Amino acid sequence: MPQLRHRPRDLVQGRYEIKKLLGSGAFGTVYGCIDSELETPVALKEMHVLDDRGGERALALAQFRAEAIHLSRLNHPHIVRGHYQRDNGQWRICPICGLDFPQLRECPDHGGQLVSLDSRHYLVMEYVAGQDLLARAESEGGRLDVDETIEWMEQIASALAHVHARGFVHRDLKPENIRLRGDSLEAVLLDFGIASQDEGGAGGSQYGTRPRRATTGGGTLGYAPPTPAEAAHPDARSDVFAFGMTFYHLLSGLDPTEPSAERQMHACSPREFSSSVPPWLDELICECIAFEPDKRPQNGAELLERLREAGGDFDEPTQLVSYAFEQDADDEYTFIPSPVASMPIPSPVPTPAPVSSPLLFRSGHYARDLNDLVWLCDEYPDEAAKRLYDGEFERWLRSQNNEMLARTAASARQYPSKRAGLESWVLSTSLVLGPVVSADPPILDFGSLGQEEQKTRKLKLKKEGRGWVFGRATTGAGALSTPGTFEGESPAIEFTFDAFRLRPGRYEGQIDLSGSMGDMVVPWTARVRGPSTFVPFMVVLANGAFGMVLGGALRVVPFAVASQNHPRWLGNNSIHEWWPLAPSFGMVLACGWLLWTMVFAIFRRSCGVLMSSVLAGTLVSIYAGLMGSSWLMAGDMLLKPYMQPLVRSFAPGGWMYIGAAIGALAGAAWRWRDLASNRFWAIFAGFGATLLMVYLALEGALK
Repeated sequence: MPQLRHRPRDLVQGRYEIKKLLGSGAFGTVYGCIDSELETPVALKEMHVLDDRGGERALALAQFRAEAIHLSRLNHPHIVRGHYQRDNGQWRICPICGLDFPQLRECPDHGGQLVSLDSRHYLVMEYVAGQDLLARAESEGGRLDVDETIEWMEQIASALAHVHARGFVHRDLKPENIRLRGDSLEAVLLDFGIASQDEGGAGGSQYGTRPRRATTGGGTLGYAPPTPAEAAHPDARSDVFAFGMTFYHLLSGLDPTEPSAERQMHACSPREFSSSVPPWLDELICECIAFEPDKRPQNGAELLERLREAGGDFDEPTQLVSYAFEQDADDEYTFIPSPVASMPIPSPVPTPAPVSSPLLFRSGHYARDLNDLVWLCDEYPDEAAKRLYDGEFERWLRSQNNEMLARTAASARQYPSKRAGLESWVLSTSLVLGPVVSADPPILDFGSLGQEEQKTRKLKLKKEGRGWVFGRATTGAGALSTPGTFEGESPAIEFTFDAFRLRPGRYEGQIDLSGSMGDMVVPWTARVRGPSTFVPFMVVLANGAFGMVLGGALRVVPFAVASQNHPRWLGNNSIHEWWPLAPSFGMVLACGWLLWTMVFAIFRRSCGVLMSSVLAGTLVSIYAGLMGSSWLMAGDMLLKPYMQPLVRSFAPGGWMYIGAAIGALAGAAWRWRDLASNRFWAIFAGFGATLLMVYLALEGALK
């Protein structure tokens, strides 16, 4: 992605002279500068995003301004100081190298057409000297001295208390964002790029030279609370969780961005890795990293109070040391102690030397540095994903002395999808922003459903610009089901709303999507209709019709199989043979029972009902197959006194009447709740319609 750049000795706003590049993050580049008016060294961060085709510049600027607003409202000795400044003018920028070439139309170095720019945006900050705590821990073998760490973390707790008291949440507390102020060794909290007052977004660039580790809108993975709900709506307790994970990391040497280490940290206490951790601190850290927010200290003030009560007050004033620039014979600049300067600025972390072994792609392009590699990942994602999973990225990054991103590349291979793993690693470099997506439709409307209906709707995530969209979809409603994960260029996610057993009314909620595009929320709505009188009426009528057909088949089919025509009423001993009448009777009963049971189980959505009914029906059918002849004679003799006036000598008609009546009763039992409502009359109407149906069906046969 094209980035704005300054040359050494450039003068920004006629005041800040660029001396050295200190580092670059997601959308900010930090320079060491001299404020010529105050003769004071400062750190100048520029919002460097140039490409606006995907709306990235507007998004980056909004986040950049938010960071400046947060810093301007916070005044604390352990929080970096800074303010926002906009520079209006006319620049001719090369989209390849990001440098300004006034009075020219093309870049003299690359031949590219220059882009006009009328404003540039800066954050003027105090330069905080010294290492960040991650670098400090690595320089001491992975873990820090307990007493020193307690002192520094108590200072950070006081900074958090100040932040929380003003209604802010830092959202990205971790060792890289805590830097030591020069020789005084005071801890200072940096990087308010994704801080929020209510709800923030993704992004933010770090003040320093270290690559950021898997930072999302909810903070850095491993340090941020793991629950999606808290990641979407962080509060002061989320910062307390990150504080606890940071403390744990510095005392144990375990890096929570590695999944195996994170599991160990939640399974064990810090004292199990370092016996020098005092019991009171061990207990406090375990409380801070509790998954349930209510079990943690509730804010920075409570955290600070706990630290001071148990461990003593280490937050004593310390003499600040100031720094200035000195130019050497090679026209290089370094920071040196100066009694004149009013701001503490030490020597910056040097930029790594370029590595001579490029990573060659099949297209002929090659990566000489991290920026090249990220660009190639976007241009040739399939080849890049294969190289990542083959371990080439990890080996090449180690050859570049970039151990942190090498370990991130190894962790990214845990994703089952290679494209998802590649996107995860690319985002961890903080050189690009995640995919910018929009939901289509913006509100997922399932419309109107009956109480026994389901509807499926697709939600498409339309991507703009770079990136691979993947993540997880969660809903808080049991009636709304989701596949859980999604992935693709512009994936379409299917959601199913099940109105079964829901009361009539309007239902609405939100779908939480989290992944490579950050966190987003899509509202959904559905309306469940109340039961109509038509449904119970048709259930009784349909069951009555089925019973009528089955009753007639039980009386007619066995004789048809035996090649006999015996429509008249049977008497005692009218049937002498067992085969094939009895087995045929049992087979018809089994088929009818199985068909009705399957329909009932499907509507009830119950495998238990299906299995139990099939078992019972099988036993009854086997017995009917043995006793079929006797049941035929007994049925005729039982029905003849009552049915003969209606059907005269046509015995199958009597079986159809009784079958219809039994079927209608089964339908009424199916809709038994309607009997206690104002729909009871539909049940009786169904009975009447069933009897009328049988009468009309038999009218022709009786004539």
